[in-house]
Amino acid sequence: MTLINWHYQLTGTDLSGLQVKLCGAQRCAELEGGSGTTHALAHLDAGEMLYMVFGVAGRGALPPGLRVLSSDVMVNYQNLKTPPPRGF
Repeated sequence: MTLINWHYQLTGTDLSGLQVKLCGAQRCAELEGGSGTTHALAHLDAGEMLYMVFGVAGRGALPPGLRVLSSDVMVNYQNLKTPPPRGF
């Protein structure tokens, strides 16, 4: 992986203390805001499963009634195992 784009949408707007992380098998990256990009998980294998973790500082779980409506992750990657094609 080289660059990861994310977007998520939650119900409600009172999100004081909300913490969101994008995680792979071995490490996580803090996400700032409902959408953006990160290089924090660069060099992970493009086939590795990623997941978002939502929580509230000091409480852990999301408050009742606050739900994740949608979440999207788009991964840009470079195949380092195959040599680049040769020019004509």
